Amino acid sequence: MDERKRLFSELPTPGQTYQNNSEQTQQGQQDQQPIQIYSTFETPYLNNENENENGNVVNLAEKGNKESLQEAISTGSLLLLGLLGLGVAIVYLDFILIPLIFSRFLIYIFQPMINLFVGKKPWPLCKLKLCFPRWLAVIIVFLLICGIVFLFSFVIVISVRDVVNDKDLYIQRMDALYNSTIDYAASLGYEKTELEGLLPEIDLGAIALSIFNSLLNLLPNMFLILLFTLYMLLDYNEKQNKTELRRNVDIQIRSYIVIHSAISALTGVLTAIIFLLLGVNLALIYGLLAFLLNFIPNIGSLLAVAIPMPFVILDPGSTFTIILLAFLLPITIQCIIGNVIEPKILGDSMEMPPITVLVALMFWGYFWGILGAILSVPLTTTIRLYLQSYDHPAPQILAGMLVGDFSFLDASRKKDDIPPNEENTK
Repeated sequence: MDERKRLFSELPTPGQTYQNNSEQTQQGQQDQQPIQIYSTFETPYLNNENENENGNVVNLAEKGNKESLQEAISTGSLLLLGLLGLGVAIVYLDFILIPLIFSRFLIYIFQPMINLFVGKKPWPLCKLKLCFPRWLAVIIVFLLICGIVFLFSFVIVISVRDVVNDKDLYIQRMDALYNSTIDYAASLGYEKTELEGLLPEIDLGAIALSIFNSLLNLLPNMFLILLFTLYMLLDYNEKQNKTELRRNVDIQIRSYIVIHSAISALTGVLTAIIFLLLGVNLALIYGLLAFLLNFIPNIGSLLAVAIPMPFVILDPGSTFTIILLAFLLPITIQCIIGNVIEPKILGDSMEMPPITVLVALMFWGYFWGILGAILSVPLTTTIRLYLQSYDHPAPQILAGMLVGDFSFLDASRKKDDIPPNEENTK
């Protein structure tokens, strides 16, 4: 019994170090560190504490919170700087960004035509395969682009010239309508002097000259667009390996631009035919306006109907029936194509709600004018797709906001209620 008590008394208590008293162990393991014996409540892992290099005790939970806060501040700062740099580029580098981006979107339209000339695909109607060299196919397509630009310019110049030459007839018609309006209002008891002060004076010649000068200002951009398009067509390499993101962007943007261009061309042709059959002057320019303005979402079709109406009303040969048909027939075409044909063909390929389309239209139109309004939808879609590709909550939240997804603000949803594609944003 005494021997057993002696053995138990030699066992180390919690907090003490255990040393082997054997001389052989002390000589062979002098460098070995003593073993620290902890009691259960003194274990570092249970206390959620650890020692740093200086020997100070650090709480692991507080350390993790500080690191998370630092990462959030760093991410927010980088995001803010990135948005600031993007804003500066949009405002001050528009002279180079607009032609560059517009040329890139022209590639989506005309690259399939080059594939037809080089023999990668047969022509749709005759199933004929051509085997032109790529440089020759690029030259043919580039000449076709130049021909289209020249045709549009010719129609615009001729139309503006006709307005300037016939401005006296328009002025006479406007004076007649002005006087008849004053006389009708006076018959209702209004004073002529008051009405004359309310009605504005319109100078059609000055308006036509202002439009012509605005079109002349587009010539430098048009030259850069043609130059960039030529170089992009020559440097385009279809054999280059593309990432899944790049292929997804190309497919969505190409389908939108090609199909929307065909629908806009159909709208412009039908509009021009209607005005030609009605015998209205400037019928070709109205068709061209319908084609161009149809690229502007939501308000483009309304502008295509509203802009020609003052000139149709002031046309000396216009009657009440012609004016009524010139308003009803184009708006009927816009409604059928915009609300029936276009949604059926395009569907929801761009995945953008109406409010996002309207905000994008206002944003890009404010900074880049009519070209920015035309490019608003494909530009915003491209930005959204690239933001979705980043494996970080911040860009994915921005991408969700572009499609009207503000679920990250809803803190009441449980994790089980979050769809799989939104788990990364939480």
